[in-house]
Amino acid sequence: MTSNHCLHFTDYAREGNVVDGDVIRVAAYSNGKYTYTAVSGGSKTVRQFTCNVNLVVATPDENEMKDIKLARPVGP
Repeated sequence: MTSNHCLHFTDYAREGNVVDGDVIRVAAYSNGKYTYTAVSGGSKTVRQFTCNVNLVVATPDENEMKDIKLARPVGP
């Protein structure tokens, strides 16, 4: 996954202290999709992750699992 992908993280202990473009390190679990209205007024959908394994409600489908397996961690 490249750094220009948008992801939505929930249940992050410091989530009120981060903004777009900040680098964070967390253990995160795929949790479906998140849809929001962009500044342009259009609807956007991104992958959603939770930082709490106990709150996973949408397990990844087959295509998401392929993406997850292909993703490589970004360096330190």
